[in-house]
Amino acid sequence: MSTLYFLLQMIAWILGVFLVVSSLLFFKKLRWPAAVSFIFKIYISALAPVLVILGVLITIVGLITENAILTMIGFYDIGIYSRHLLSVTREPPGWATFLKELKGSPVPSAYQLEDRYFISSRKDLSLPGTPKAQVQKNISYSGLPGTKRK
Repeated sequence: MSTLYFLLQMIAWILGVFLVVSSLLFFKKLRWPAAVSFIFKIYISALAPVLVILGVLITIVGLITENAILTMIGFYDIGIYSRHLLSVTREPPGWATFLKELKGSPVPSAYQLEDRYFISSRKDLSLPGTPKAQVQKNISYSGLPGTKRK
């Protein structure tokens, strides 16, 4: 049984330290030559819900094995990735009042779109019809200098 605890604890340590190190990318502002780091940051950001669950599992392993540092690492992982998840999915401040103001204001005619060019529902598999192309024939883009030819 102690071998199982040791193996479980080692896996939790490796995962916990990896999650702590990868969470440091959230605090670093990346500039251009760091293209690989940017891709890794997007990957970690997309996996944030899974990493919160891994943080919960690390915390549980830390509590079962009575390892305080592993438990704190798990709580850190839960906190950082939950905070990131909430900050990414939350709407910006003042958005609700902006939408209220937008609903009451008339839309200028330049921005009004015809409904026939939109898909009617998500389940509709066919694309809406488009207007016929306006074709103008015999348009010259250049001419020969010194002649009347186009």
